[in-house]
Order: sequence, then structure tokens, then C-alpha cells
Amino acid sequence: MKTAKIYFAFILFLFTQTGCITLYKPNSINTPLLKVQGELKGTVGLSESGCGLLNVQGAYALSNHVGVLLNGMYH
Repeated sequence: MKTAKIYFAFILFLFTQTGCITLYKPNSINTPLLKVQGELKGTVGLSESGCGLLNVQGAYALSNHVGVLLNGMYH
């Protein structure tokens, strides 16, 4: 019985010490500074490190005070 407890504790220890490795990669900041209705701005960024492999961003001004932002990232 004591051997089973030690074996279980060892397996539990292994599961807590290993696992998925996560890496935080934020997308680039989207600051379009839209001024008038109907204005459209977009960017596409390619990178091998840092902010991901592909960053796609867009913004459209629905009115003089309301805008819609679109952000996407593939890494």
C-alpha cells in the first residue's frame, strides 16, 4: 500500500511539473485615428518573432464619432 502511495505521488508530481508551454504574443496596437465618416484604414504586418507571424488590422468610421475595429493575428 505504501508503494502505491509513493508511486501515485511520483506520477502526480510529474503531471504538475510538465504540461503545455504557453508563450504570450500580443498583437500589435491598432490606433487608426479616424477623423471623418467613411474613412477606412488597414494594416498588414509580417514578422518571424515578437508580435506573431501575421497581423491584420482594419478600421472603418461609421460616423464622425463611431468606428469599427477589426484585429486578427496568426502565429
